Amino acid sequence: MGLDPYIVVGTGRSGTSTVARILHEKLDVFMGESLKPADGFNPQGYYEDQEFRALDFAFHDDGLAEKDWLRGVLNLIEKRNAMGRRWGFKLLLAHLLGQYLALFDNPKIIRCVRDKELVLKSLMRCYGMDKAEAEEFWYIREKPLDRILAGRKHLVIDFGAERLEDQEIMNTIIRRFGRPIKIYLAVLNRGWLRREFAWNTLPMLKSTEGIELYWENPNITWANPISSNRNCITKRFLNSDCDFLLMIDDDIVPYYNILEYVYADKDIIGFPAKVRQKAGELNWVAYQGDGKEEGYYAVDFAAIDPDIQLLKVDIVGTGAILIKRKVLEDLKAPFHIEFDEDGISKFGTDFAFCRKARAAGFEVYTAPHMICEHIKQLGLIDIQGRDDSDYRDHSPGRYNIPWGQFAIMQRDWYFMKPIIEEIKPKRILEFGAGLSSCLMSEMAEVVSYEMDEEYAKEIKEKAGDNPLEIKIWDGEEIEDDLGGFDLAFVDGPQGVVTGGTGRQHSIRIASEVADRIIVHDAGRRDEMQWQEKYLRGKFKLERRSGYYQTACHYWVRKKEDE
Repeated sequence: MGLDPYIVVGTGRSGTSTVARILHEKLDVFMGESLKPADGFNPQGYYEDQEFRALDFAFHDDGLAEKDWLRGVLNLIEKRNAMGRRWGFKLLLAHLLGQYLALFDNPKIIRCVRDKELVLKSLMRCYGMDKAEAEEFWYIREKPLDRILAGRKHLVIDFGAERLEDQEIMNTIIRRFGRPIKIYLAVLNRGWLRREFAWNTLPMLKSTEGIELYWENPNITWANPISSNRNCITKRFLNSDCDFLLMIDDDIVPYYNILEYVYADKDIIGFPAKVRQKAGELNWVAYQGDGKEEGYYAVDFAAIDPDIQLLKVDIVGTGAILIKRKVLEDLKAPFHIEFDEDGISKFGTDFAFCRKARAAGFEVYTAPHMICEHIKQLGLIDIQGRDDSDYRDHSPGRYNIPWGQFAIMQRDWYFMKPIIEEIKPKRILEFGAGLSSCLMSEMAEVVSYEMDEEYAKEIKEKAGDNPLEIKIWDGEEIEDDLGGFDLAFVDGPQGVVTGGTGRQHSIRIASEVADRIIVHDAGRRDEMQWQEKYLRGKFKLERRSGYYQTACHYWVRKKEDE
């Protein structure tokens, strides 16, 4: 008759319900309109089609004539085929398999097997059988299957001594005879594609088992603004019959075959690449909410369990992203920039998309092992000055002040802290209060000069009982008798280009009262000028954290004979 249903067979307690559930719930194979409900012995459900089940047991137990059974079965088959979709059923009475097979040309047979002793124990535990009854139950189901399936092509799923993961079962079914999962690939570009994509990425994607890849013409994925481009791609994807949309930006190069994760059957998976943040940090594009209103922090991949293949997060980037069709069917204009009430951009396309998807009930994941290269034009010296979200130092957590922006960065503290530990200062003079004030006052008495009175109060409150004194000044002169300090740290006032008075006077004063000075942002033009004027010659540049503009320079006063 040319009909090809899925038929799941096997002794009870051997995994047939699991396979039927995966077919029905995850592989879009209709396994019945009325299914036997779940219970304590099978909490996820039996996935037994009650219509086929009723006919089979009426024929086997209640004396239903074979011709009436056959008529009923044929009616059900006709009804299932009229749906116009893939379908199947779980067969409980193994000896009827031969009669069913006579009704189809090429059915997809899945036989579930499991360690016999485990099956017997499960039958005894769940159904109250004794050992002999369990042995008989197993025998009258396994032996007919051995006989009927001998020499016939079928798929065996062996649950072994331990239950298999759903993903493994799905992969096995799809590789054997599931319909290919259709992927719509759009490469967002600016008129050209990288050779790494042509040589490595595209062949990897095409090699994925069970995948049918449709690559959209790159000439029509070249458009601005990017949110409009992504929405146009989405519209064309929805006009196709593809199951997933895979978008890859032309500056993203996946190291591994990210399409293998289509079998994870998740709503949204973002594959991580590094990005530069305003705070001067390099972090993976995977973020969790920080518990505050609309606040997020980058995930530290080095801190998560290395065995985790998929990590549920709040936000991922769209540079390499796999999206299930259902998500884009439900979200109107999914890609956009989120503005505040004054029309100022609050969240870019990536953040806004994930926020919208999560608000609609969809889940967002990242794949920590499926990393991608993000190719940018970036100076090699500039790279030196970037923090990294991996192996994050959580020191600022107790003060609720993040690294970077107007605070010092992790790499600054890694440079400063060993110096402080080495020289063991009693008193530190600081220009420009902030996170550094809190951290240094854990190690010594700190006197900090700050121009912003409100900010000074905030930092003093965050520092708690630390020996920290913050004084207000005008950025030029200090009337106090400063006395001597074992170390000076210059990180303020703000530079002239950002609206401050610059650091000419803070460097000058530091050179008068301290023999050891750390200058932050020491590679910037103005700071270089004032170091040359007030420190060079009198002080020796003992070490530096790098040659980038925001680097730290550590100066030590020369001895008279130097």
